[in-house]
Formats: sequence, C-alpha cells, structure tokens
Amino acid sequence: MDTISNYVFQDCDNLVELHLSDDVKHIGEYAFDDCISLTTLEWSDNIETIGAYSFRNTHFTGEVAFGDNVNVIGEGAFQNASEITKITIPEGVKVINNYVFDGCSSLSEIIFPSSESTPNSKIVTMGIAAFRGTAISEFTIPFSVRNLQESTFENCENLTSVRTYNNTEGTTRTDYVIDEETEEIREIQISQGLTKIAIKVFFNANSFKELVLVDQNNGATSPLNRVTLPITIGQLGEQNTESYVFAETAIEVLDLTSSIRFIAPTLAKNSPLLREVIIGPTVTGISTIYKEAFMGCVALETFVMPDTVRATNSAIFEGCTSLTSVTLSTHESYYTLDTNMFRGCTSLTDIVIPNNIKAIKERVFESCTSLRTITIPSSVISMMSNVFNQCDLALVITVKVHENNIEAWNDNWLGSPLTEANVIYEEE
Repeated sequence: MDTISNYVFQDCDNLVELHLSDDVKHIGEYAFDDCISLTTLEWSDNIETIGAYSFRNTHFTGEVAFGDNVNVIGEGAFQNASEITKITIPEGVKVINNYVFDGCSSLSEIIFPSSESTPNSKIVTMGIAAFRGTAISEFTIPFSVRNLQESTFENCENLTSVRTYNNTEGTTRTDYVIDEETEEIREIQISQGLTKIAIKVFFNANSFKELVLVDQNNGATSPLNRVTLPITIGQLGEQNTESYVFAETAIEVLDLTSSIRFIAPTLAKNSPLLREVIIGPTVTGISTIYKEAFMGCVALETFVMPDTVRATNSAIFEGCTSLTSVTLSTHESYYTLDTNMFRGCTSLTDIVIPNNIKAIKERVFESCTSLRTITIPSSVISMMSNVFNQCDLALVITVKVHENNIEAWNDNWLGSPLTEANVIYEEE
C-alpha cells in the first residue's frame, strides 16, 4: 500500500503512535486530522506528498524530519501541531502552502536548503498564514518568493529579525507559461525579490524589530534594528483594507524608501517603539496616506510628508503623544486635513498649514494640549466642528481672512473651552 487514504484516521482520539512503513509514498487529505493524542511519529524517507490538513491538531513532539523525496506539503498539513519544534524543508518543495505551519506554537526552527538564500532559490510561494503563531525568532525569506501573503508571521511573539533579498543585480528565476496563441509551453525569466507585502504579515509579532536586506551572497546591506524595504517592493498592504502590516510590533525605524505608491490603512498602528519614519527621495511617489496609518505610535517624534502626497485620511497620527513636528505636503491637489488627524498629539507645539489646504475637518487638533500658536491660511474655506476642542487656553489662532473665506465655517469650529478671545483675524 503506497497511499494512506483521505480521512482514514480522522478524529481517532486514542491514536498515540504512528509508524509509516517504507511502502508509503502518499498521505491523503485529513488522514490524521484531529488525532489529538498522536505524540509519536516515525517518518518514512519515501514519502512524496503530504495531503492538506493531514496532521492538523496532532501533538507529536520534537523534529519532523522529512525525507528527500517530499515535494508537496499540502495546505494546513501541520496546522496547530503545537508540539513540533523543528522542521527541515526538503529541496523538492517549491511551494509553502497556506496555513501549513499555522499555530505550531513550539516551532522555533525552520531549515531551508542553503540554495534558498541565493539566486538559485526555487521556492516561489509562501502561503497565507504559513508561519502564523510559531515560535521562530529569525527567518530568511527564500530569494524567489515575490509576495508575502496575508498573516505570514502574524502573532509570532518571538520573531525579531527577517532577512530578505534586495535584488539590485537584476537576477531572475526561470518559469514556464502556456502561450495562449500556440498553446505551447515557453520559458520566461521572472525577477527575484519581494514585490508585495500583504496585510497583517507582521501583525502582533510584538518583538519584531528589523527587516534586513541582503545581497546575492546573503550579506547584509542595510542597517540593523530597522525595517528597510527592498528596492523591488511596490506595495505594502491594501488601500481599502485595514492592513496592520507592521502594527503592534517593536520596530523603531521604518524606512519606506522604495517604489510604494501609498501608505496603507493601519500600517504601523499601535507600534509603541516606532520613533522615526523615513521616506527617501527615490520613492516613485506616495500619493495617499490612509486612515490610522501611524495611530497610537506613542514614540513617533517627527514626520516629513513628501510633496507627492495628495490626500491623507482620518486619524493618521491620532494618539501620537510624542509627536512634536510635522511637515505637511504642499502638493497643489492636497486639500484636506481629515477628521482626528492630530487628535491627542499632546506634544505638538506648532504646525505650518500650507496654502494648498482648503478644508479642515472635525477634531483635527482636538486635545493637542501643547499647541500654542497656529495660523489658518486664507485658502481654508471649510472648517468643521470642534477642530480645537480641549486645546489649552493659551493657544493663539491666527486666521487669515480673504474674500469671505470663513463665511461657511462651522459655528462651533473652536470647540471647548476656547473662545473668540483665542483668535486673531488678519485681513489679507
């Protein structure tokens, strides 16, 4: 018998030991799923395929030593196998499937073939939540992996460092596609290196502090103790989805110098040690900073918004209690300071609002208790309610008046406890 059928031992609660003979080559889907007493596994070197969810919710301990013949490890094959401590991935495996080691809470060591840390890498995919909730502390992404999919390292509490290839040499891997016209298989070259990091990849990996770039020889090319994006990255998170890519991590410096076009919603929300965000000159152009991107980053001190920014959404700096200085975009299409943008930024003492701003929405500066002076340019024609609610009574607001620009302002734009005594109107 070379195949263990699908579901054959599923829910066998009293199964304690499993010894696979050398005849077995294929383990079916769900074959030992929910065998919650299974603690001892004797593996066969002749296994070729391991079916989806075949060992989910088992408890065999220690290392799983796959034989060299394994080429497929199915989706969720070892999900919640909570006692596994070490996995060695055989050279024949090209895909790390969705959920394959998700919830393996004792898994602290994952060994890839050495070639995966070179341009000879063959693993092309790491699936959704592949290592979520594991105990790994360091990880090197195979060079041929182009996308980190949703929740790859979410809830990895011990994870501190991830290394990834920075493909400055233009190295490629060979792939094969079917030509739609001739229906023949043809060879193509695909550039190696990460192009996208999806939502929640590092979410709540609360010890994670560095994404280190490496060259063809796996030598570090970027500073330690910071997140640096590889040159090939074009997207972090999603525009219309709470992304949490680096949320609730231990990152201190986030270097976004890359080809990304937007800063995703909740990108680094509630990361308590984040003190610096770098957006370098080689960026192709960040046009939008989406909602709550840096909300609750209590150590963030300064932020320079590139002049490519055309829109910012609500609450992007809300609760950044150490924020003292922000430079806003002067792009002619950047019109609006959105709701709660600086709410609770208790260290913000002053800010320059550029002449391109036309609208200031509700509670933008609410509870900015250190704010002492601010000038509202005459370009602002829409001022919503409670913009300065709960600000200090020492705040002096200079309003530039021109051609009835304040005519449509909300009657309660100041909020409480400020009054007109805090406002100086200057005709332009």
